[in-house]
Amino acid sequence: AAGGLLLAGGGGRRDGSIISVEDWGECICNGGCVHLPNPSGSFEDGGGAACPAAGLTGRTRPNSHCWWLVGDGAAPVSLIFTQFHTHLSYDLVRVEQCADHACNQTQRVSLIQGEVDTLSGDGPGRDTVFTAQTGFLLVTFDTTRFYEFDGWRAVYGPTPPQSQCGDGHADQVYEECDDGNTVGGDGCSPDCTVEPGYVCSGQPAESPCHCASCLWMNETRGNITVAGGYGGDSRMEWTLAPQGAAGFQMRVLSIDTEASTDVLEVWGCQDETCSAPSQVFNASGRRPQAGALYSVPFPVAKVTFRSNSCVGGSGFSLRWEEASLFAASGACGDGSVGHLEQCDDADTVSGNGCSAECALEVGYTCSTPGAGGCTATCGDGIKAAGEACDDGNTAPGDGCSAACACEASPCAIRVGPGADLASVLATASAGTVVELIEGSYPVCHLRSNASVTLRAASGGGAVVFAGDDMATMDVAGAGLKVEGVVW
Repeated sequence: AAGGLLLAGGGGRRDGSIISVEDWGECICNGGCVHLPNPSGSFEDGGGAACPAAGLTGRTRPNSHCWWLVGDGAAPVSLIFTQFHTHLSYDLVRVEQCADHACNQTQRVSLIQGEVDTLSGDGPGRDTVFTAQTGFLLVTFDTTRFYEFDGWRAVYGPTPPQSQCGDGHADQVYEECDDGNTVGGDGCSPDCTVEPGYVCSGQPAESPCHCASCLWMNETRGNITVAGGYGGDSRMEWTLAPQGAAGFQMRVLSIDTEASTDVLEVWGCQDETCSAPSQVFNASGRRPQAGALYSVPFPVAKVTFRSNSCVGGSGFSLRWEEASLFAASGACGDGSVGHLEQCDDADTVSGNGCSAECALEVGYTCSTPGAGGCTATCGDGIKAAGEACDDGNTAPGDGCSAACACEASPCAIRVGPGADLASVLATASAGTVVELIEGSYPVCHLRSNASVTLRAASGGGAVVFAGDDMATMDVAGAGLKVEGVVW
């Protein structure tokens, strides 16, 4: 709106070309509220500045107010969005033309193609070009919801794009790569940006891109592990192709990643090109129970891990073996620990520490694998199937006794941020009340198989669930009654 942006004077502040936003007060964002006078360049919503990886990995910030003034007024300036994903109708982007550097007067910008007023949701595409004949474009971004999305990326230059994405001719200003198609997964995205985990030669690249974090494995058995601290917006790939393989057996030993956004996938392929892969399974989030055994009935297997979020987890661990070796190693329940087994207590019964699939159950340790001897550790904050509760300590009087038995009926226990809340809720008995001590708790995969009440402890401080929109909806839609907590 007219008068929305003013050069600082009097009560404002002036720092070179920086404009203060008088209507909004303090600028609330990372990397925004700046004048970009260069002839060409790019900028993003600013959320990524809070995360270790560059790009759109940081998600948009809730309740933020940002602006960018593009151009120097010497010539017309054009702008396109190469990526765009915000919360529909709540996270709003506006593009306007300013009469001059002061931006006291703004008007709806002229479009080369399309008609756009307020931008939100999954648009616009890169074929929508914004052009300011005055040489000044004003981009404003306002978020009002907690829900966090990937955000957007804008590229600007002195002229509109001179080529189309996918024609094999990379535009020096608006494209990072162009490999002659608009197919994703080959390193150059459908929007002609370099995909995470790929390297494209040239500036910009017109030749095929190659994977930067890929590994070819000819061994007949092995482990794949990604440790905690992995970067956001990354891609890793392992191709398993031992000569003469007829198939594979795999077990996910552990996984703790950002739910829904950081995904482990396993694919089966007929040959080493893997041109037509078939998905066997995928896993994401935090799984308190031991992973199941998976069969991959293909001569070649491909394991991929894509991290699209800002919040990194503890990673995952996967063990695999060629099918003929697995068949020769014995069956689960024979009392002998096979190649992909974590334990074997001579039965195929779950709930005793060694599961029906010979995987170590959560909350248990097995002193003599292969001969039973699996016991739950009371006080470790992980509720094993044989425990009525486990609040992370062995102190009595807090609802859960020193022997991990409920001290009242129905069971009412207190847990702190250090406890494995996902495990407590997943295995809680019907009617259990779980009270949370002051602190911040991860929100991913908080589900219950029974009627459980989750609430803040009386007399305590603030209890906050930290997580993304998908995880928040998980909590809201789970079998939980939630009282007095904030997310």
